[in-house]
Amino acid sequence: MLILDEHRLTVGFHHQKVSLTFVKFQLLKPLAAKHKRIFTRDQLIQNMYSDHRIVNHRTIDSHIKKLRKKLNDISHSKDWLQSLYGKGYHLAL
Repeated sequence: MLILDEHRLTVGFHHQKVSLTFVKFQLLKPLAAKHKRIFTRDQLIQNMYSDHRIVNHRTIDSHIKKLRKKLNDISHSKDWLQSLYGKGYHLAL
């Protein structure tokens, strides 16, 4: 189970922790809260940017790639963020 600390912007798993940027934390938060749900890029953008700015879908892909690397730093044996072609992303717990 992942442990998110919103005040410190960290995520932990089995006594390992990594720090995240605010944007990456905002990306992870809904995925962790509803880990069985598939989120589209547009849904993730809405969760990440409350000011309704226009963000390219490739920006989300880039954030996902970096977040995957951070999550791999706390557990190499698990593929946390899974992409479903043509649908979106979900967190595999």
